[in-house]
Amino acid sequence: MKKVKQSFILSFVFIFTITSIAFAYSGLHHIKNLHRSEETTIEDTMKKVEIKEVKDNIRVEIYTELPSSAQFTDDEAKVEYPEGIYDTIYLDAENNIVSEENKQANIEYKTKYIANILGTYEVKVIIGEEEKISHIIIEDTKAPVLKLKEITINENDAYNVGSFIESCSDNSKKECRFAFKDEKMASYKTNGTYEIKIVALDESNNKAEGVTKLIVNKPGSALGTQPAPPSNPTNPSTPTTPSNPTPDPTPTPDPTPTPDPPKPTVYVPSSSEINSVVSSGSAYYDELLSITNQYRAEVGAPALTLDPYLNRVATLRAIEMAKNSCNGEVDCFSHTRPDGSEWSTAFSYIGSNNFRMIGENLAYGQRSPSQAMSEWKASATHYNNIINTGFTKIGFGAYNYNGHWYWVQSFGG
Repeated sequence: MKKVKQSFILSFVFIFTITSIAFAYSGLHHIKNLHRSEETTIEDTMKKVEIKEVKDNIRVEIYTELPSSAQFTDDEAKVEYPEGIYDTIYLDAENNIVSEENKQANIEYKTKYIANILGTYEVKVIIGEEEKISHIIIEDTKAPVLKLKEITINENDAYNVGSFIESCSDNSKKECRFAFKDEKMASYKTNGTYEIKIVALDESNNKAEGVTKLIVNKPGSALGTQPAPPSNPTNPSTPTTPSNPTPDPTPTPDPTPTPDPPKPTVYVPSSSEINSVVSSGSAYYDELLSITNQYRAEVGAPALTLDPYLNRVATLRAIEMAKNSCNGEVDCFSHTRPDGSEWSTAFSYIGSNNFRMIGENLAYGQRSPSQAMSEWKASATHYNNIINTGFTKIGFGAYNYNGHWYWVQSFGG
């Protein structure tokens, strides 16, 4: 009986042991398969996720078109730029720029976004449901275009660097700063002809250099050159005849002149529009006048008084610069008017000009009168106008067009 009982117990232990081992093996196999299944799922998921690459930053020259999404990434994407760093322009079928107010409902226009403020800005690049951050760097790497002119003065007459400037344009649309390359060039006083070298810098310190001449005459001598006499003068009372006269040649007909290409249409503001902008801009006149006279007081120059006629002249210049396009630019920021005439013709356009001397300062993009005045003061040519004791009256133009300010000072004396 004891042997049977012991045999039973041994059998039970053997069966239990075998069963436990089988169960453990089965469990381990299940766990191993489960883990393998999980690994397979992660691999499949990784295969489905495509990593989207977006450039960290893109550089663009100021007043050129903003980059498209294709320049940020190879994927289909949408780019969102921050407000205030670009101008929106509209082009018709002939690529002429059309202002927002002159767009026609039945015509399709191409839209371009033009970078207008220097700096580094955050840009959103949206790919499907993902949103990535990149940056755009708007910079000015181009030197200004400087044109100089020769001047002629009498001994001991005053001149400054601005006397030699015919024009200076920069793609930033900001005014240039000027300096003589050598300080001694600012102080020639005696009779002679001198070489003058001038350096122009833009807001980003890109540099242009030019060379011109200063002619200093003795007091009482004529300014400029006299026409040369004929090389073989004859007595007018005794006409001479060639010894062997030849017949006149058969005249050749003049070629048919080629007609000039049509000039682009120039926007000219009406009198009522000028009056309206004067009315809205007058809110800034007190501050502009106050700062102008503060600068004059610092050098002992008498204060200027505000003149309604000059306000209209300055406002005309601000409007026509903003609403016209010159040389492919979005505006006509220049001392040359949109029709090609000099800035001074704006005075006679408004009315009779009774001033002995006149002057003009321009600024673009500054967001306040104080900023415009500060930049004028930092430029020698503009500052010289502000403190010139020959001026007695002043007018201002303050015009906001498509979110950008145009500032003008018109001087009279």
